Amino acid sequence: MKAEYSIIESVPTPEKFCELRQKAGLSPKNVEVARKALPNTVFGVSVIDNKDQSVVGMGRIVGDKYLALTIVDVAVFPEHQKKGLGKLIMETLMNYLKAYVTRDCYITLMADGDAKFLYEKYGFITGLPISLGMYYAHPKQITK
Repeated sequence: MKAEYSIIESVPTPEKFCELRQKAGLSPKNVEVARKALPNTVFGVSVIDNKDQSVVGMGRIVGDKYLALTIVDVAVFPEHQKKGLGKLIMETLMNYLKAYVTRDCYITLMADGDAKFLYEKYGFITGLPISLGMYYAHPKQITK
């Protein structure tokens, strides 16, 4: 796997970000909104296919850097899935967290479907019964 792919510390372009999210089954995002948001990433990675140097996967950490961080946008194009790239992304994100984050920081993520099994391998557990993850579904949410 490692000869076929490499990982770089950089978020993809807004266009590639939106394409990755949509093709990987995540909710679609507006390119112009992504253009504004991506520079605010605390730490981000892109997986590169070494054959053609194209971006085929990504992951980001967002937050205030000290008290609250969230892992988001872990995505891999379907044709590159089942090759260990999700693990490569998570290992890289976790290495960043272990190197730069103190115990005062609350680290969260939302696991869709079977992704919970991947995240459990990195120490993430359900918050229940102590806490319940919630999100606000804004009625005017942009989905283009």
